Amino acid sequence: MKTPGQIKNIVEDWIKITGREFKEVKQQQNQEKLEWAILVKPTLIIYMTKRQDRVILESQLNFAPEHQEASEKLSNKDYLEFTNSINEHLIIAELQPVYKQKEKRIEAMKITGYVDTESLTRESFYKTWDKVHAFHYIVINKIQIKFGIKGNFDPSSATTSVGPYG
Repeated sequence: MKTPGQIKNIVEDWIKITGREFKEVKQQQNQEKLEWAILVKPTLIIYMTKRQDRVILESQLNFAPEHQEASEKLSNKDYLEFTNSINEHLIIAELQPVYKQKEKRIEAMKITGYVDTESLTRESFYKTWDKVHAFHYIVINKIQIKFGIKGNFDPSSATTSVGPYG
């Protein structure tokens, strides 16, 4: 079994192949729970927790203020239909949705996938990366279909629900 440091080195080598910019961000996260954390700009965080049997790939999507307000105003039925339309596809793709919300006001969501360290191969790593990345943009499209294309796009961050093509 490889050590967390060895797995981190392997993951960094695979990131380098993509030509994407990345940096260590463990210092900015909850250090007590993490072995290591890497931000792959602009929207992907790859990390290992103290539970060393998984490499986790996560993309956070912050809802634009207009979309937060719109989610809050949905009827209970419409709210459940909206979140279920997102959750169903993520779960089928073996990804996990985690919402940051206050009642029905959705502020952000994380799309998370993992690769078991015992079966960590370049293929399994990139397959999970591609799923997390693709669903990030699929969810943006679902938000825009439901609430309209609104918000202010900040080109320095592709984590708003307006998305990179705002």
